[in-house]
Amino acid sequence: YWGVVINDFVNGYLETTGDKITPEQAHEILKLKCNYTEIINKKTGEVLQVPQTTTDLSTTKFEEYLEDCRRFIFEWFGITVLLPNEQGELWK
Repeated sequence: YWGVVINDFVNGYLETTGDKITPEQAHEILKLKCNYTEIINKKTGEVLQVPQTTTDLSTTKFEEYLEDCRRFIFEWFGITVLLPNEQGELWK
């Protein structure tokens, strides 16, 4: 996650905006976009997305989170995040 997904996000962000962000900032953005709970203001109907921790996710839920992150990175930056088995093919 940190070496591939986060790295691709950091690189895509830099390429798109010209601004450098830290891996921790990239992680927070991905949590906000791909792992959040919605709170609805009963008076206004406004929705607030609150990022959730990834450390409590089950293996299945973390894999779903990774897929959401890969999709988000592709949609925003046009970067295809390689899967672990695809990464190994680069070294052959």
